Amino acid sequence: MATTVVEAYGRVVQEAAAAGVPTLAPAVGGIVEQIHDGVDGLLYRFRDRTDLERQMARVIEQPALVQQLSANLWEVTDTCAAVGAVEEFYFKVLESLGAQASLPAGLREEHDGSNQPAARSPQAR
Repeated sequence: MATTVVEAYGRVVQEAAAAGVPTLAPAVGGIVEQIHDGVDGLLYRFRDRTDLERQMARVIEQPALVQQLSANLWEVTDTCAAVGAVEEFYFKVLESLGAQASLPAGLREEHDGSNQPAARSPQAR
């Protein structure tokens, strides 16, 4: 199950897909772009306990549904690369707005302007 708070682009969905596990998540934020409800995961109305309980009951009572959702998951080979692609998109947006100079020094140094995610040192993560 994914977060109960709004996230622009949570990693839980990708990490679960990489492990072959469908996600049960609130239909909010970037999650709705990652999960196709009833196809490769299940969504419930944000902060709606009754809807969450309904979806959880489906998972418990319908093991074949979980198998079908798992079979429909997209292939995730590298979650760091996927997150790096999102990071690169954000850098491009910031640059288009002239915000490069306002980025923290560590991020300016890591971002080389290429379409590849910047390599980071372990302490920078």
